[in-house]
Amino acid sequence: MVYPLKLELTQGGDYGATLKSIKEQIRQIPDRGIGYGILRYLGDEITRRRLTKAENSEILFNYLGQSDCITGKEKIEIIQDISVGQLRDLRNSRSYLLEINA
Repeated sequence: MVYPLKLELTQGGDYGATLKSIKEQIRQIPDRGIGYGILRYLGDEITRRRLTKAENSEILFNYLGQSDCITGKEKIEIIQDISVGQLRDLRNSRSYLLEINA
């Protein structure tokens, strides 16, 4: 699920404190952001229109979940260093300045 999130970053060089602050801000989002989707697609007309016109973020962070978990008796194996070819058509414009999939 994609939803907008504005993070407040602390000033200074304490990366541990910054990471902890980000984690706490994310944990405060009710129901993992489902309310945004409900308002964006099922809200009243004025709300839907406002959310449609809102600017896109510059960054997309897409957390795909853990891949090292065991499902039943089988373990998920990650194949690395394999060429999958071009991931995006060169004519396709990007929706985000920076896209992170992890």
